[in-house]
Amino acid sequence: FRDLSDGSFGFGFDQSRTDGYLSGIALDTAVTENRKVFRTNSVQKKRSLRQTIWSKIEKNYGSNNTFQLDIGRRLSNQEGSYLSGSTIDQLLTTNTLTPKFLGQTLLISMPTDYVVGIDLSQSKYLTGMSNVRKQEVISPFGRTKINLSDQLGLVTGVRVAQDNNKLLNGSAVKNDVVAFELGIEKSLNEQIFSLRFDQNYRIATLDEQVTYPAPSYTATDTPLAPQNGNSLELGWKSDSTRITAYYLVNNDEIYYDGETSFTNTTVKKTERYGLTYISDIRLSDSVIASINATRAYAKFSDDTYDGHTVPSTSQYFGSLKLEKKISDAWSLHILSRYQSGQYSINDWSNAYGRRNAYLETNVNVSHIGKLFSSSLTIGNLFDNEHDSYHLVSGGTLYRTPAQPRSIRLEISTRI
Repeated sequence: FRDLSDGSFGFGFDQSRTDGYLSGIALDTAVTENRKVFRTNSVQKKRSLRQTIWSKIEKNYGSNNTFQLDIGRRLSNQEGSYLSGSTIDQLLTTNTLTPKFLGQTLLISMPTDYVVGIDLSQSKYLTGMSNVRKQEVISPFGRTKINLSDQLGLVTGVRVAQDNNKLLNGSAVKNDVVAFELGIEKSLNEQIFSLRFDQNYRIATLDEQVTYPAPSYTATDTPLAPQNGNSLELGWKSDSTRITAYYLVNNDEIYYDGETSFTNTTVKKTERYGLTYISDIRLSDSVIASINATRAYAKFSDDTYDGHTVPSTSQYFGSLKLEKKISDAWSLHILSRYQSGQYSINDWSNAYGRRNAYLETNVNVSHIGKLFSSSLTIGNLFDNEHDSYHLVSGGTLYRTPAQPRSIRLEISTRI
């Protein structure tokens, strides 16, 4: 970022390339026997390129109001081939523009924090040489926090969106959705109690509406209706701790059907509820411990699988993060994450039991210099063997192993 007299300007560019293997699946016995053999005999070979360009402009008006403009472009390209000989070529580009105003004002003589703006996005998804799908989303939004008194705040928000899709099936698909929130926050003895109702939506991205179902692995367009839901959230927080209980009902939830069609689809109704706990504890002047724990439930509430647990969801999550400040320039981060077992992605009937519970630890050492900054990360420090994907077909388990122990070095500079 570069500071200006009454604002700032920032610009960033990131690009990465990976040569390796597309996430394929293999028999459990083949994976268990030798992970290196699996990697060299994977289902799909590929080259993956990811690129992000962003810019942020900020201008201050007086002491309480700011204009921000965010501009971005993301590109994701995958090229490769199946071991059967057929090829795969995908290119997804997304351009985004978000102008917004935020600040403080008076509303009915009451102090009010506000943000108002519009999200604009345009996406193109190319498969092969000329098969192009397009998506445009226009989404104005606004949010306020009205201070009714020194201890009581009212939060309101609204967002509308118009989603226009042009797929290869020859038809243009248009979706209009609305979301809003209403909440109350009460301050009492340096604690905040909150109650929040939220109506939300999620629009399917272009790549979610194009899949490669077996056995032909040919790009197939599947228009998806927007997902919408209603949630209720009760919270409490202090300076260092936050506890939240939530209940969420989703209609037309976007979900992968790995049992019959092997495409993304919508599920009529699901329910999710749970409890989260987050706390930061200072162990010494230079060490902070962050604890995150979640107890969650997710189940189908309609159709054939009413009452069954939603596959690929865990009942327990937990993490412990230790941050050690070695000096003004050097720092050490250790993160351990736990996830309980899940039903395989296509086990909608919960017939094959939960699996893939694991504990993974990552270590990072970083240095911030005047001209250059560097970071060294060891992923999966103890080389815990678990899966990033698993399914059951005809009673047989197929798996995609997660990354083994890895080392990543990053060097950056600030202009």
